[in-house]
Amino acid sequence: MKKYIIALLAAASVCVSCSDLDSLTVPPRGEMSNPELEYTDPGIRLQILAGVYSPLYKEELWGSGLSIRYESATDISLSRLVKSGATENNTHTETSQWVTKSWFYLYQGINAANEFIKNAREIAPVNALTGHEISEARLLRAFYYFTLVRLWGDVPFRTEPLANVNDTDIPRTNAVDIYKFIVEELKDIQITKPEEGKYGLENFGGRNAKTGHVNLATAQMLLADVYLNMAGFMMDGRIDTPKEELYKGVEQMCNAVINSGVYDINANSYSKVFLNAVQRIDTPKEVIWEIRTDKLRPQGILIDNRIGKYNGIGPRVKAVYGSYNFIFQTCNFRDLYGRISKDDIEAENTTDTYAVKGKDDRADWNARHMIVDAKSKYMHPVWKARKDLFNYYPGKFPTIYAPTPEECADMNFAGTRLAMYRIAEAHLFLAEALNELGRQSEAVAQVNIVRKRAHATEASAADYTTKEQVFNLIVDERARELCFEGKRRFDLIRWNIYGEKMGFAPDGSKIEGGLWDLYTKAELKDKEENAGKNKISEKMVVFSNFDLKKHYILPIPETETSRNPLIPPTDQNEGWGGNHKWHYSSNPVK
Repeated sequence: MKKYIIALLAAASVCVSCSDLDSLTVPPRGEMSNPELEYTDPGIRLQILAGVYSPLYKEELWGSGLSIRYESATDISLSRLVKSGATENNTHTETSQWVTKSWFYLYQGINAANEFIKNAREIAPVNALTGHEISEARLLRAFYYFTLVRLWGDVPFRTEPLANVNDTDIPRTNAVDIYKFIVEELKDIQITKPEEGKYGLENFGGRNAKTGHVNLATAQMLLADVYLNMAGFMMDGRIDTPKEELYKGVEQMCNAVINSGVYDINANSYSKVFLNAVQRIDTPKEVIWEIRTDKLRPQGILIDNRIGKYNGIGPRVKAVYGSYNFIFQTCNFRDLYGRISKDDIEAENTTDTYAVKGKDDRADWNARHMIVDAKSKYMHPVWKARKDLFNYYPGKFPTIYAPTPEECADMNFAGTRLAMYRIAEAHLFLAEALNELGRQSEAVAQVNIVRKRAHATEASAADYTTKEQVFNLIVDERARELCFEGKRRFDLIRWNIYGEKMGFAPDGSKIEGGLWDLYTKAELKDKEENAGKNKISEKMVVFSNFDLKKHYILPIPETETSRNPLIPPTDQNEGWGGNHKWHYSSNPVK
C-alpha cells in the first residue's frame, strides 16, 4: 500500500486557472513549497483547490468508469465487451484495474481535500472567498466518501492529510459513521454566519456551478441523495435514523433547490440539455453541477472522457466520426417509452433531425433505433434505421455534433460535459420521498413535471394510488429521464431490485420473460437463423457471470488487502473471498 500512498502524495497538486476549472495544469509537487504564500494568494489557492476536483475527471471515475462502465450491466444497458476484468460484464475482481484505480483516485481526492481544508483554515484569511473554497473542498470530500461507501461499504476513513508514508495503514470504518459525518458536513456548509466568521456555499457566491464548481444547490442535492441511500437497502438495519425523518430531509432539500428561483426544468427542451453537453454550451437553468473536461487535452493533459464515444451511436465513420460502440441499450429499454412500432423499425431519415417523434421526446433521443450511416459528414449525420432491437445504441450524447471535426473523429476522447445533478432529478428525488411519506398524489405530480417537459402523457393520479404503484412509476421514470448518466446501477442496488431487473429470481434462476431469459432466447434464435451474426452471445457474459451474493458491492482492491495489515484478505467483502458482511440481514438480496 505504501507505494500507492507515495504516488498519491506526488499527484495531489493540480493547478487550475483563476476563473474556473476548465484549464487544469499539473506542476511538479516541489513547486508548491511555501504554504504561507500559497494559501494567502487567491490565485495559487485556487490552483491547489483544483487538486481536490481533479479525480472527478479520471477515466476510472466519471470519465467513463462510473458514468458508463458501472452503469452498464443493468436493465437499460449492456456491453458487448468480453474481456475479463470489466465491471460492464461482471468479470471484475479485486485485482481489476478499474477496481484498483477507482479506489486509489477517490482517496487521492480525499487526501487533497484534507490538505486543502487544514491549510486554508490555518493560513488563509477568513473571508467569504476562502470560506466558500473550504466549503467546496468539504463537499467534494463528502462526495468522494459517499461514492466509496456506496461502492464498497465500510471503508478506511480519515479527515487529516497524510503527512508521510509511515502512517498510512488504517482499518475499515463502519459506513454508518461515515454517513453521519457526510450528513453533518453537508448541513454545515449550507450555513453562512459572517458575524461568526463562517462562510458556507451560496448559489452565486464566489464561483459557482457555471464554471464547474459546486454550489449551495449541489450540497442540497447531494444531501438528498445521501438521505435516500441511508434509507435504502445497503444500509437497511444499520442506520438508526427513522426512515420517515430521512425522507422528510429529502423533501426539505429538494424543495430548497426547486423553490430557489435559480433552476427551471421548462427552460430547455430535453434534447437541448444533452446537445449542449456535447457542444459545451452552458445550461444553467437545468444543470446544478457538471464535470467539464473540454479544455484539458489541448494542454497536454491525458483526460480519457469517453462519454458519447464508448457509449455512442454506432458505427464508426472513418475519419469523420469516432465511436467504440461497446454499450448497447437493452432490448426492453425502448419499451419504457412505449412499445416499438412497425413504423419505428422501418423509418429512415437522411436529415439532421431525428426520425420518429413519439409521445415522449426522450424516446427517439435516448432509445435510438437509428445508426450513423457511412454517408454522414461532420455535423451532418445521415440516420439509417436499424431493425435489430438487440443492437440499438444509446443516443443521449451524440458526439457527431462535437464542436470540432477533430473531436468528432476521435475514438478516445469527448469533451462532453456530464451533469452530476440537474433540476429534473430534484423533482424525481422529491417524488420518491413523497411516495415513501404516503403522499402518492403529490409524488405523481412531481413525476408529471418531468414528463410534461418531455411532452409525454401525464400519469393519472387515479391510476397510481398505492405506494408500490407509484414506486414502480418512479423506477421507470428515472430510467427514462436519467439513463446513461451513471445513475442506474446505484438506483437498482439501493432499491434492492438489481437482481430482479437483470432477470434473476432470489435463488439465482432465470425469471421467465425477464431480461436474462429474453437474451437467452434471442441468442438461440440468432445462432439458428443468423449463424450468430448479431453477436448476442457477447452480451451474455454479463448474465453468466452475475452473482446475486456479490455484485451488489465491489471487492476491496488486492493492493489494499495485501499491503494493509489492518485490512487483511479475511476482511474482504463477503462473496469476494472474505467474511466482512456488507449487509446485516441473513438474506442480503431478494
